[in-house]
This record gives sequence, structure tokens and C-alpha cells, in this order.
Amino acid sequence: MAKEDLQASKIARALSVERRLLLLGWLRNPDMFFRNRLRNEGAENAVALANIQQRWNVSEATARMHIGLLNKAGLVLIERSEGLNWVSRNDENITAARQAGYLYLR
Repeated sequence: MAKEDLQASKIARALSVERRLLLLGWLRNPDMFFRNRLRNEGAENAVALANIQQRWNVSEATARMHIGLLNKAGLVLIERSEGLNWVSRNDENITAARQAGYLYLR
């Protein structure tokens, strides 16, 4: 399987669950969707994994699994800072995925 095909299958898998697709939209404007969220001064649009877990009302392991799939597809970035994992959109890759035919990505 070609590298592009492998990446396309990772993107398709990551976007196959509505929860993950919604998260990408929420990360565009985190203040609107994550009230009282933790803050990371270095990345104002990053959201702590704990806030995502709370919003979804799932275990930490489940939240990590969903975020991990988005990360492997290149749609989100994960940084570790201040003892927390911070999640943000990878807008460059989201734009490329949209141009490749994933039109439902915003």
C-alpha cells in the first residue's frame, strides 16, 4: 500500500466517528465549546485532554484512544506541558485533507 493510501485510510478511520469530527470543529473555537477550560499560555487554542474527557464524559483511556487516532491521521497535534497533554488542530493537514476530498472537514 502506498504511503498516501495509508494516510488516507488513517484519515478516513479518524473521521468515521462523529465524536472525533465534532472535536475538530470544537477546536476551531475552544472558548465556545470548553467553558472553564484549563489554559496553556504557549498555545491559546490548545485544549487539555482532561477538558475533552470531561466534555465527552468518558474515561481517560477512551479520550486518549480517540485523540490518538486523530493524531495518527495528522489532524491534531498533541503537546505535553505543565504535566498535561494539550490538543490542538493541525490546520495545515486539515486543509490538505479537505483539498483531497474530505469536504466535510472545516
